[in-house]
Amino acid sequence: MRLKLLISLFMFLTSFSSFSAEDDFQMRVSWVRTLKELLVEIEKTEDHKMVLLEKKFFNSWSLITSAWADARYDCFYAGWPSTLRASGGKKLCQLPERTNSSYEKGVCKGDELQCQPLLFGKNLCVSFKTKQDRNSSFSQCEKKFQAQRNGQYDFLKNTSRREANDLREMSALAVDICDPKSNSPQKGSVVCRKIQDKLPDAMKAIDRGFIEAEITHTSAAPDRDEVQPEPIPTQSPAPLAAEEDCPPPAAAPESLAQNVAAIQKQLNEPFDESYEKIKKEFLSSPFCDPEKVINNSDQKPSAVYVGILMKELQSLPYLNSATQKEEFLGKMQSKFNVSRSVHNEVSNLLSGAGDRKNIAAKAQGIILQDIIKNYRPGSHQLGQEIKEELTKKNIFKKNPSGEIECPFIGKDAFMKAMAGREEVLKSHGRSITHKNQITIVDYTRPSNERRMFVIDLASNKVLHNTWTAHGIGKSEGGGVDGKGSSPSMSNQPGSLKSSDGFIIATAASHGNRFGPNVLLKGIDSNNSNLGARAVIIHGWASPMGEYSTGLREYNYDTGKFNRPYDVIEKVMKTDFRSSSTKQMEDAIWGIKGSLITPTFLPPTEGCLGVPTINMKHLDRKGRNKDQVELLREDLPGSIIFNYSGPEMKSKYL
Repeated sequence: MRLKLLISLFMFLTSFSSFSAEDDFQMRVSWVRTLKELLVEIEKTEDHKMVLLEKKFFNSWSLITSAWADARYDCFYAGWPSTLRASGGKKLCQLPERTNSSYEKGVCKGDELQCQPLLFGKNLCVSFKTKQDRNSSFSQCEKKFQAQRNGQYDFLKNTSRREANDLREMSALAVDICDPKSNSPQKGSVVCRKIQDKLPDAMKAIDRGFIEAEITHTSAAPDRDEVQPEPIPTQSPAPLAAEEDCPPPAAAPESLAQNVAAIQKQLNEPFDESYEKIKKEFLSSPFCDPEKVINNSDQKPSAVYVGILMKELQSLPYLNSATQKEEFLGKMQSKFNVSRSVHNEVSNLLSGAGDRKNIAAKAQGIILQDIIKNYRPGSHQLGQEIKEELTKKNIFKKNPSGEIECPFIGKDAFMKAMAGREEVLKSHGRSITHKNQITIVDYTRPSNERRMFVIDLASNKVLHNTWTAHGIGKSEGGGVDGKGSSPSMSNQPGSLKSSDGFIIATAASHGNRFGPNVLLKGIDSNNSNLGARAVIIHGWASPMGEYSTGLREYNYDTGKFNRPYDVIEKVMKTDFRSSSTKQMEDAIWGIKGSLITPTFLPPTEGCLGVPTINMKHLDRKGRNKDQVELLREDLPGSIIFNYSGPEMKSKYL
């Protein structure tokens, strides 16, 4: 491991030898200053003149919002994402303390506004007594930042992967706003010319930080900011229902006693026996196939498998002796099933003369294409290694004996869910149409474990097993272990925390903020405010999302960001025998850039965030839909049990 780290570090240093970490830091500072200039310029623009691109720029700048939740707001107030409200025929940007969940009330006086901490540092306040104060809040924050903090941008010194990704995305939007072909009032301005001039160097500085973060990343406890930017959820053009509590769907009139008796008869066995039967079926199901956890490995190799391969290929440029080269190729053949013909071709290539960088890119690409072309799930000997990688990412775990296993629901969570379910059916049976189904969310597990289980009790099968975000709270988004385990629970509005206890999923819905979702009704003493808090199930981030949904990256030739593309498809379409070195390296970099995986999911505002990635390869009914759509079909009319630990209280237990 230490040798691999040294090789990776050497690669980083040799690739960017003319730059230092300090150079990159200064470039990032310069770039953020320029982006802030653009924000000031847009602040001067009246709302009705603001074009769509500028609104998108505001809505998507996750770097300047400390909220973990999906910050799909309409406008910015002193750097805080906020929402527009119709008033007197105009749309006004509301104060962040009313609309932004991360605004810290009490930090500033009653007639002051707190400046956004990630832009200006903590506890910086400006006056908003007058209309002039309110209309120039961002500019006032910048002036005070320069006067009191001397313009120090230390928060950009060690950018995390999340910040690097946020900057890349915001840079893309800034380029769009300043595009001479756009209808933006800012196009052609001084600040836009600065953006166009600095863009190439800024992107290099950001990308270097991004690469460095990947090279030095280990399985240690994660930094709270080390998460991937989530894709903007698809929103319905015509909302079907508000993100509020809705009346439960009507059930067919029948005796509650008959309902409960029928369910008991179908189970026909003690809860602990049920637990063992469901667990056994689950462990042999596709949910526990290591290669199918993140993506459909029938369509392209497992993301974890490719990650292991890329680590091996990193050493290729540094093979010097003939013995080292043959040992490397022997490993490629035995470990990844490289064909004999490619083995011989690459051996001749490495033995020949020429530009080492070009030769290395050719060899890596030829090997990649051969492995991908001949890849078949289960055709290799990497099962244990893939499990170990999944364990490092908190997706699989080690049991007390040190063996790696596919995590199943804890027995205490299951027994409490089943016991409480009996009481819920007695009290709410008419509202529960899917009486044989129960969803258990085990919040005692890390958020990168797939801790949501939707169970069909009639067939003793797990229908869905997926990741679930939890509430950020005010400062506890990482849970007790920094990985999302056992986050603090609350039923209080504004707490931004999850609620435990029994819940009824009422209906599929659409919302303006999060798009397709499932409405929830709190029926327990611990979650009676779910409706008032608009707590729902909605789409959210997923591990290695860019590998599954496509990578978007900056094109240095055009100065623009390309559309998301399939990194495997790009590799297979690249001619590694005659393309330029840059073209080959770009194709290989695409895979590297898509394999970044956070060790825990970004918390939301108390809602249950689930991945929007396509789940056809794991769906028990073979539907070709993403996880949110599947849950929208299967959950309404069923019971959900949010488990927070052995000490949790519920009126149904």
